[in-house]
Amino acid sequence: VVHRAFAARGLGAMDDRPCRLRVSTWNVAAVNNNPFEYHVAHDDPAYDALMAAVEALVESPGERDVPVGVVFPHDAMSSLCEAMRGAGFDANDVDATAAYYRDRIAPRLIVSGFLRDETLGAKRLCSMPDRVTNTIALANGDRACRPSVVNGYEPPLPDLATWWNAWRAFMFDVTLPLLDAKTGETRATTPCHLLRKITRAKYPATTETEERLSLPLQLTCLAVFDAVLVHVVNQLAPVATWHGVKTGLVRALLRDKTARACEILASPEVAASSADVVCLQEVSASMV
Repeated sequence: VVHRAFAARGLGAMDDRPCRLRVSTWNVAAVNNNPFEYHVAHDDPAYDALMAAVEALVESPGERDVPVGVVFPHDAMSSLCEAMRGAGFDANDVDATAAYYRDRIAPRLIVSGFLRDETLGAKRLCSMPDRVTNTIALANGDRACRPSVVNGYEPPLPDLATWWNAWRAFMFDVTLPLLDAKTGETRATTPCHLLRKITRAKYPATTETEERLSLPLQLTCLAVFDAVLVHVVNQLAPVATWHGVKTGLVRALLRDKTARACEILASPEVAASSADVVCLQEVSASMV
C-alpha cells in the first residue's frame, strides 16, 4: 500500500481529526504471463483477425476438431515417457500414464473434448503445471519461458516438430539456476521437477488414479495443451503473422513489467490523481 497523505505529512503530523481517504486499486497481475489472456485494443488488424479466428474455432470447430492423437501422436507420447523415466519418475506410474493417455486423452477431440473440458480445469491437470513452468524466475533476475504460445517464449514455433523438440529439451534437459526463497541459496533444477502432486483433498474432482499419477499426468496434459495451441494458431494464421502479433504483445505487456509498473506509480499522472492510497494486488516479489 502506498499512502501518499501520511508520506507527505509525516507520522508526526498525524492527529485525531477525522479525515476521508480516497483509495484506488491496481491489479498488477504479476502471475499472468500470457499475452493472449485478455482482449486488448491493438493497432494491428492481424491481432483482431487472429483473436476472431480463435474464437470462431473454439465456438464452432467443425472438421478442425480432430482427435488429440492427431496433434500429439503416440510416438510423441512414447518420447515423453522416455524423458520422464530418464528424469527419475516412477516407471510404473509412467507406464500407467501412457495407458491413460492412450485410452482417455488421445481419442478426445482437441477443442470440444480437451480445451473446453471443464473437468480438466477442476482437476488442474493443465493449469497447475503451466503455473510453475510458464515463466520461471531465475536466480540472476532473468526469466526462462517454456516453449509455448501462452508466454513470452521468443523463438517462432512454425510446426509441431519444432515445438516438440524445444519443449522436451526445456522440460527435461535444461538446468536452471533458481533462488531458494527459504535459504537464499541458488539451486539448480530442471523444469519437470518443479511440479507438485495434485491431491484429492484440495481438488476433489481428481480420481484416486489421477492423484497417484498426478506428476506424469500433469506433464502429459501440459504437453497436449501446448501442442494443441501450436497446432491451432498455425492452422489459423501464418507463423510470421501470429508470432509477430505475439511478439508485439509481449513487448508491450510483459517485458520489464515490474520496472514499467514502478514507472507508472511514480509518474506525474498518478501523483496528480485524487487518490490518497493506492493498493497493489498480485505483485511479484521483485516489487516488495
